[in-house]
Amino acid sequence: MTKDSFTIEQLENALPHLSFEDLQQYIKEARASFDLVGYSTGNVTKEQTQALAHSLHQRFVGRLVPKKPIEIQTKPIPANQKMHYPFTSTSSDNVVLYTLIDTSPETSTSNKAITEKAYFAMLRKLVNSRFYQELRTQKQLGYIVGAQDLSIRNTPILGLLVQSPNQDMATIISTIEDFLKEEEKRLLALTKEEFDTTKIALLDEPQYDRQKSKRQRLRGMASDSQTHS
Repeated sequence: MTKDSFTIEQLENALPHLSFEDLQQYIKEARASFDLVGYSTGNVTKEQTQALAHSLHQRFVGRLVPKKPIEIQTKPIPANQKMHYPFTSTSSDNVVLYTLIDTSPETSTSNKAITEKAYFAMLRKLVNSRFYQELRTQKQLGYIVGAQDLSIRNTPILGLLVQSPNQDMATIISTIEDFLKEEEKRLLALTKEEFDTTKIALLDEPQYDRQKSKRQRLRGMASDSQTHS
């Protein structure tokens, strides 16, 4: 997905050719490029935080050189083509992450990419429950099934994840593609009311997540209170 990124196998193959001196030289060069950014949290005052920041700054001043971040360049992915990338796992299950990636040149600009990523977020919202219902509940294809919005930078991506202990890769992929063919028919017939309802539900998600997080914190506080009472 990004240039200058390597697989685990490539990294492992490079290790035998490296020495401890190579590591020391890399650390020396890397330190010269680091900048220091931090924050504090917990039972500390503003003055204590500033004192800690000053202490850390004195340790690193003169050794760090501010450097402009390097922009990660994305690799071009051919349009209308299927690409398969196998990866190893410690699990004995078969795991498939089936992704739909928007490679159109229109998403090269940030403004257009924002619009396209919003549509992909809508698509995830529209298919997620049916994807789970059909592949997990009805067909018992796997015990982890779900749709995910994996969009990064200017690249809209929809991910369909299935983890199965008893189905082979070919079966999982075939079932996902059959589901997508049926979903295409349904989505082409989507009404404006259904679209608007989904859009409102998507806009409400951040508020729901905040409320869920708040409820979880309150339950944790209540549990701690009972433990210490």
